[in-house]
Amino acid sequence: MESNIMIAPNLNGKVYREFLPRQNSINVFLDFIEINNEQVILGSSNLNGRYWEGSLCYYQNSDVCASFNIEEITAVECFDFGITDGKFLLNNQKVIVSQDSGEVKLFDIENGELKLIKNNIEGHDDFITEISLWSDNKNFVTSSADASIKIWNIAESGTISCLHTFTNLHSNLISSVSVNIKDMNTFASCSYDKTAFLWDKRTNKPGAVSNSSGDVYLVDIREPKEFLSKETCFNRSVHKIKFSPNGLLAVCADDSKIAVLDTANDDLNMIYTDNRHEDFVRGLAWKDNILISCGWDKQVLVHNV
Repeated sequence: MESNIMIAPNLNGKVYREFLPRQNSINVFLDFIEINNEQVILGSSNLNGRYWEGSLCYYQNSDVCASFNIEEITAVECFDFGITDGKFLLNNQKVIVSQDSGEVKLFDIENGELKLIKNNIEGHDDFITEISLWSDNKNFVTSSADASIKIWNIAESGTISCLHTFTNLHSNLISSVSVNIKDMNTFASCSYDKTAFLWDKRTNKPGAVSNSSGDVYLVDIREPKEFLSKETCFNRSVHKIKFSPNGLLAVCADDSKIAVLDTANDDLNMIYTDNRHEDFVRGLAWKDNILISCGWDKQVLVHNV
């Protein structure tokens, strides 16, 4: 017996997703911002559609990025996946971008345009949460939701190699990783397992730092188990921290608030807060002593700290 009942297709299924053409448009949920001299990259993703796509905006003039005026963008690239972080490499001649697929893409900057030179370099088994770059602009570290950390090197030719992988120490998503720019061997990581580690890649053995959330700790890496100072900034998990050239520390969380701490004299003192964002703050960047933030409220804000 034939049935006249019609069953609607699974609109979230892979076949349906691949059948519909992808829209090459700029997404407005801003995830990260990176400033190097006068150049800026601003990454965003589409968080509420069927496609979790990403877009990367490139500005040659950092003064115009705060307006997030599409007409002021020098170049834009669209992605099939959401993008999570980006950094300038090799004296600002290249840009590396991480995706929520766990892969990275490498671009050349030529005459104000972004040209893809390395596509979908396989790295992590889950989305990459952060890229942190050492001062040589050639070696960098990535953290991921797969609870692993990878150390990478990029050659002048653009070839990217994974030098080392750290696993089985964090037991949950690693939310952030940050290198010591004065030391090519040490870096720090923090995770949803409520631990933070200081690493020395020469020994492969980290030292535990903290087990709390919403707090910021100042630590002497020679005595990592003793806190020099502690400041409670949020009642939610800290998302990102960013040092300025003169030692100020900007902090954002799963919150619309931004805090800036003074780290002088081995102490943490909150000297600035801002609540102008209307959704989670995701990206922080310093240009000299000016802080620039972006978030899921589609805003780029300038803070004169």
